[in-house]
Amino acid sequence: NSPITSTTISFAGLFLGPGSDEYLQLLREKNFRYYPLRQPSGQLLTVMQNMEPENLVVAPNGRTAYVSLPKNNAIARLNLETNQVSTVFPLGNRSWTDYYLDPSDNDGVVSM
Repeated sequence: NSPITSTTISFAGLFLGPGSDEYLQLLREKNFRYYPLRQPSGQLLTVMQNMEPENLVVAPNGRTAYVSLPKNNAIARLNLETNQVSTVFPLGNRSWTDYYLDPSDNDGVVSM
């Protein structure tokens, strides 16, 4: 037997059922990104199918993990005892209006 186990953790508790549309709207107001993509059949992907978790860190107590959702501009908190996503934290916006950035290479210099 391997000491490594695998399980499926779902976002269904957050994005299905009563209040799920309101929860998604609240996230989107805080810059959670969700693009209505289509499957090859033409059917729209659900929010849960649109999640792309990439990196994971486990809390020292071993009961909670945090996973980055960079395409969605968010972090998800996972309850490892119930294998459920308990919260999605949208990362908001960053205003660059106070900064000057010239990334063009027309003058051979990047100015910041």
